[in-house]
Amino acid sequence: MKRYWFIIICLSFVSSVLADVKSLSGSIRIDIDMNGVSEAILNEDGFGIGILSSANLHVAGNAKVTDTLSVASSVSSSNLNIGGTIGFSLGLLSGNSNNTIDHHHYITDRNSSDDVYYNLPSVSSHMGQIVNIKNNSSGNYLYLYGPDDLDTFTEIKMEELSSVKIISDGNQWYILSAHGTMTKSNHYFENLTFFIDLDGAVMDQSPFSNDGTLTGNSLSGALVAGALNQGIQFDGVDDMIEVPHSSSYTFGNAGTISFWIKPSSNSTLHGTHSTWQSLTVPDNLGDEDPSEMAFTIVEREFKYVVANHNNGTERVKYGTSDLEFSGLTWTNFSTYPNGVRNNDAASIVIDSDGDRLYFASSMQNSGTTQFYTANSALDYSDFSGWLPREDPTGSGAAEPGFIDMVIVDEMMYFAAYLHNGGTEAVSIGSSNLDSSGNITWDSVAGIGGTSGGGEHSNAAIDSDGTKLYYAFFSTSGTSEALYLASSNLDGSGLVTTAVTEPNGVAANSGSDVELTIAGGKLHYGIVLTGSDNVQAFTAYSDLDGSNLSAWTNRRSIHDSSVGTRATSSIDIITSGTNLTLLSYAGAQSSNANVMISTIELDGAPVISKGDAYSLNYTGGGFVFDWIGSPLSFGNIPTDDYSHVVISYDGNVMIFYIDGVELRRQTVSVDFNSNTESLKLGGDGSRYFDGALDDIRLYDRSLNAEEVNNLFEQR
Repeated sequence: MKRYWFIIICLSFVSSVLADVKSLSGSIRIDIDMNGVSEAILNEDGFGIGILSSANLHVAGNAKVTDTLSVASSVSSSNLNIGGTIGFSLGLLSGNSNNTIDHHHYITDRNSSDDVYYNLPSVSSHMGQIVNIKNNSSGNYLYLYGPDDLDTFTEIKMEELSSVKIISDGNQWYILSAHGTMTKSNHYFENLTFFIDLDGAVMDQSPFSNDGTLTGNSLSGALVAGALNQGIQFDGVDDMIEVPHSSSYTFGNAGTISFWIKPSSNSTLHGTHSTWQSLTVPDNLGDEDPSEMAFTIVEREFKYVVANHNNGTERVKYGTSDLEFSGLTWTNFSTYPNGVRNNDAASIVIDSDGDRLYFASSMQNSGTTQFYTANSALDYSDFSGWLPREDPTGSGAAEPGFIDMVIVDEMMYFAAYLHNGGTEAVSIGSSNLDSSGNITWDSVAGIGGTSGGGEHSNAAIDSDGTKLYYAFFSTSGTSEALYLASSNLDGSGLVTTAVTEPNGVAANSGSDVELTIAGGKLHYGIVLTGSDNVQAFTAYSDLDGSNLSAWTNRRSIHDSSVGTRATSSIDIITSGTNLTLLSYAGAQSSNANVMISTIELDGAPVISKGDAYSLNYTGGGFVFDWIGSPLSFGNIPTDDYSHVVISYDGNVMIFYIDGVELRRQTVSVDFNSNTESLKLGGDGSRYFDGALDDIRLYDRSLNAEEVNNLFEQR
C-alpha cells in the first residue's frame, strides 16, 4: 500500500512539471455538471466555449488575438453581442504607407439602449496614417475620442451607418471625409458650409447636404487620381459641376475657399480681339500738349481719369462706364494738380484697393516735375484734394515723360521714366496708402533709351503681391527701346532686360506702354503715334520677362494728323477672362479719339458664384474677382496638384498656395449676395481643363496654421 502511494506522488510531480493538464486523446473536455454534455472543449482547433447558452468567457488581464476572432459558425455570419458599454483603444497600425494601413473598423452594438465609445490611438506614432471608421449599429451612437495630444479634435458622435475617414499629421487627427449624420467637434468642420471630396461622388459632406450635379461626362469617366484620394478631370469643353443656390454656403463678410487643382496646361493665348469702340472725348486737350488717360475696374465698372492741358491750363476729369463701355461722361475734379507747361507732359494714373480710388499725377514744366497723390470714394465723392509729394527728377523741357502706379495691400508703388536730351532718368518709389510719410525715389540703372531731345519715355508697373514688374519704353523718331524689369516690393533685387520692341509706324511722334498681370503671365500694350495714324500692339511673357511672344498689331485706331508731340496714351487691365485696351490719342480735342476693345484670354473659371466671386485660372496662375476688382496671384505647375486657399476675415483678403501666403489686400467690403448656383470647373460658357479635388467653403476665415494643416493632409 505504501509503495503504490509513492508511485502516485511521483507521477503527479512529473505531470506538474510538464503541464498543468495533459491529454492523451487530443482534446480536453469540461463537463461541469457531469451530465455527459461538455460546456467547453480545448483541442488543436482552439478553445471552444459556450456549448450551453449560459456559458461565459472571463479574461483577467489582457487577451490577444493574432489572427481572426470569430463568434458564430463562420466569419461571414459572426456577430458580437455586447450587453453594456464597451471601451477600447485602437492598437498600432502596421505598414509604411497609406495603401497598406487604410483599415476599416466596423463597430456593431445590437443593444439599442447602449452606445459604443472608441478611443483613437496616439497621433505621434501614426503620422501619415489613415483610419476609416463606420458605425454599423442600429439605434445607437458611436463616439470617437482623441487622446491627450489631440487638442482640436475632441469628439465625433456618429449615428447609424455614418462613417469618417481621419488622418494623423503627427500632431493632430484631421477629418478627410465624412458621410452620414454626425456631430463633429473639430475646427476643420467649424463653419464648414460646403465640402465635396470627389472620392467617387459629388455629395456635399458638410451638415447642409448641398449636393452637386456633374454635366458633360459620367462620374466614372471623370474620376482620376486626386491629391488625397480621387479627383475629377474636367475636359475644358463642357464638363462642369453645378450646385443649386443655398444660403448656407453664401459668403457674407468673411469666408474661405479651399481646393486642390492640377491644370492640364499653363499656356497663354490671346483670343478674339473685339472691334474698337469709340468713347466720349474729354475737352481741353491742347495742340501738341501730351496728356494721359487711365482706367481701372472696381465694383464691376470701369473708372476713368484723364489729365488734359492746353497751353499750361490743366483739366483733370473722371468718369464711369459699365463693362459694356456705355454711360461714360466726363466730370471735372473740384481741384487740379498744377505746374504743367505747354509741350510738356501731364501724366495721371488710377488704381483701387476695393474700398477707395487712388490717383497719382505728374506735371512737367521746363525741366522740373511736380508729383501729386489723391484719393476718393469709389463714386469719386469724398475727394481728398491733390497732395504735393516728393517728385522724381531728370526731366527736360518739352520732353514728355510718364509715370505709373500700383496698389499692393496698404502701399502705393510708383515708376517714372523721365529724360533730358539723351540722358535717361528712371526711378521707382513707394508711399503709404494714406499718403503719410515721404516718397523716396530710387534710380534704376541699366535702362538705355533712344537718344535725342523730344523723345517720349513711358513707365508701367504692376504686381502679383509678391514682386513688382515694370516696363520702360522710349521712342524718338523711328527709334524704339523697350526694357522689362522686376524687383522685390522694397525695390531690392532689381533685374532689367532689353527685349524686342514692336517696331511700329514710321516717324513716331508719341508713344506709351502699359502692362497687367493676368494669372501667371504679363500682358503688354503699346501705342505708337505716327504722322497720320495711331497703332496699338499687344504681347505677353512669363513673369520674369522670358518667352516674350511676338507683337500683334491690333490695327490702326486713328487715322488723322496728330502732330509731333501728340497725346499717345494706352492702358490695359484684366477681368480674369479678358484683357481690355484703352487708347487715347490726338493732337487736340477736335481730332482726338478715345477707343476701347477687349481680347479674350485663354483660361476659365475654376469656381464661381455669379457676381459674388469668380476664381479664374489663366496662364499658370489665378485671377480672383470678388468685388469687381480682380487680383492676380500664383504660378502653379501642371505635373502635380497644388493646394489653393483664399481667406477673408472682413478686413484682409489673403491668398495661399501650398500653405504659403502669396498676397494680401486690406479691404473691408462684404461679398455680394445673389441666388446664382455655385459652379465648379466652368461657368456654362468657359470650361476648365484639368483636375480638381477636395473643394471646401467655410463662412469664416481660416488662419495660416489651419491653411498649412489642410495642405499637409497630403
